[in-house]
Amino acid sequence: MASNSNYAGCTYLIGVAFFAEYGIDVAAYTGEDPDDISDTATFPYRYDTEKFYGFCVPSFDAESGGVSALSDSAIETF
Repeated sequence: MASNSNYAGCTYLIGVAFFAEYGIDVAAYTGEDPDDISDTATFPYRYDTEKFYGFCVPSFDAESGGVSALSDSAIETF
């Protein structure tokens, strides 16, 4: 996975156990030889977020019908 220094969202680290639990081929996701991946390795999962009072809140595309994490009621609550 290529690193992007301009990425402004949050990064969640996924462990090898996650891939095994959901039947995801870790080599296909990472592009690495599975024999070279330790059981404790983690890999970034990046997703679009909005900075909200020091937290990263997932962004959803309202135009596509996604539910917005930054709805008016969420903003009023904070």
